[in-house]
Amino acid sequence: MLCSNSPSRLAKTNYYVCNPTTKHYTVLSKSVLETENCKIHGISLAFDPAKSPHYKVICVRDSVSSPQHYQIEIYSSQTGPWRLSGDPFIADVNFSKGVYWNGSIYWISTIGNLTCLYYNLEFERLGPMPHFPDDQGTTIAYFGESCGHLHITKISFYTVRFDVYEMKRDDSEWFVKYKIDFDHPYKLNYYNFTILSLVRGKREEDAFLVLAAPNDDKVMKYNLINKTFEKFCDYDVEDEQVFYCSTIGAFEYIESLCCA
Repeated sequence: MLCSNSPSRLAKTNYYVCNPTTKHYTVLSKSVLETENCKIHGISLAFDPAKSPHYKVICVRDSVSSPQHYQIEIYSSQTGPWRLSGDPFIADVNFSKGVYWNGSIYWISTIGNLTCLYYNLEFERLGPMPHFPDDQGTTIAYFGESCGHLHITKISFYTVRFDVYEMKRDDSEWFVKYKIDFDHPYKLNYYNFTILSLVRGKREEDAFLVLAAPNDDKVMKYNLINKTFEKFCDYDVEDEQVFYCSTIGAFEYIESLCCA
């Protein structure tokens, strides 16, 4: 897991990579661009224990040399300190929501036309992704990866019927993977649930959504094939409004003995 000691995005924030299984952690060294007012726009962890015990951290921050531009830095657990990658650039995406998939970090915009951008770690190259279908009156409800699949979901403000899209492995296009219609028995409204995660399994019938439903004080599991609900767990949060916020996140936990 990639953690920080402060919600601030200034360069003075400390970042840590920790392994919950071994309870080991590493404090990342300071950036080569560290200045008091240099804003960090996004920082993402790239790690696949099936391919390598090493990880990389990708940071997108203000460029020092080019105003109104971004700069990418990379930290590698194998080679050590931060280093610059590529030239300063301009982009209209949300760098705080980076997703690691297929050897790249992916970012999307969350307002206006859906812009998609990826950064390939092997070649250290930025590139555009295919545009998402333009659905008027919708908002991003989920963007994430599971078991080698990249998904995105947009939900209308006035319906609980929506599609889950998946990106083709060659980055060529989005296609509809699942069609969702939340009806009986919970009759969820568009305003009272949050998609925490989409989990794929070894079998197609194992795929499910994890949903937070504040009105019911429950986290629920929705099977995408059988179209059935079951309670995952109860939760006890003093301020239930937290579940309406975009800051909530859920992460798949995979045990690994790789050192942080």
